[in-house]
Amino acid sequence: MKKEKTILLVILFLAIILRFSGLGTRPLDGDEGVMIQTADTNSLRETIELSRIDAHPPLSFITNYVSWHYLGESEFASRFFSALAGVLLVLVTYKFIELAFSQKITLVTSLLVAVSPHLIAFSQENRMYSILALFAICSLYYFVLAIKNLTIGYLTLFIIFDILTLYTHLVGWVIIVAQGLFCLYRLK
Repeated sequence: MKKEKTILLVILFLAIILRFSGLGTRPLDGDEGVMIQTADTNSLRETIELSRIDAHPPLSFITNYVSWHYLGESEFASRFFSALAGVLLVLVTYKFIELAFSQKITLVTSLLVAVSPHLIAFSQENRMYSILALFAICSLYYFVLAIKNLTIGYLTLFIIFDILTLYTHLVGWVIIVAQGLFCLYRLK
């Protein structure tokens, strides 16, 4: 067991290096500029108001406001939460896969998430996709735990992560509908 935890730590360290190295060196692209423009306001309330004219839910704009105002006005700061979510995604994926599979499969899956070029790219953009993936996997993780052990704690965390998923991106509805269909299927 100690060997597996050491391997997981190495995988997480690799994920940190791959997501944070060069995070602030690439200039902002057009979509990232819109995110910064919405975050570069005098108040959080103003950022939320501006986010209402965008097609996306407000949570990514709120995280951008926090990073821009409290971590600094830089490319690195604006992408920090996406990179952090990308690293945490590796850990949560490990916990989620561990529910049903062996340690070997769990570690291989975590490694694949850590080195996935697409997931690394999402983690290095000031966009909502990395955060969406993290909240979606957290939602699925607590959904499975709530089904296995119906406790108020797991049910509450499942609902919180479903809400966070919805407030991050509208595709969160797909996950919620799938969870609902699964519950209906189990009632048969």
